[in-house]
Amino acid sequence: MAWYQDILQSLHHIHDHVVELKQALFAQGEQLANLKTRQDKIMSTLDDILAKQDAALAKATANTDALGAIKTILDANTATIADLKAQLDAAGADPAKLQQLSDNMDKILAAADTQAAAEAALANTGSTPVDPNA
Repeated sequence: MAWYQDILQSLHHIHDHVVELKQALFAQGEQLANLKTRQDKIMSTLDDILAKQDAALAKATANTDALGAIKTILDANTATIADLKAQLDAAGADPAKLQQLSDNMDKILAAADTQAAAEAALANTGSTPVDPNA
């Protein structure tokens, strides 16, 4: 019967190892579940970051477009000033021509004020520029 005792003892050791393996596998399953939860949170955070990055890129693109519009206006103003200087040089001392030049300058300044108001409204609302001539 010694062989029977040996078999029972071996089965008991095998049972103990199976229980230990089962506990280890259960612990690893919990760790995997925790990792999955963390991965889901990370992916959610990554999605949020990507969405914010896309929004920031859209704003930067819009700002670039606005800056391009402002550059166009500044270039036009520079050309207007050069044109006025040429008219002033051509007017010489003729009072009628100087008055006409003064009237043109008043119109340009009024249009610049209207454009500045439209640009300020654009900056405050973030919408499309308003045509001051509309």
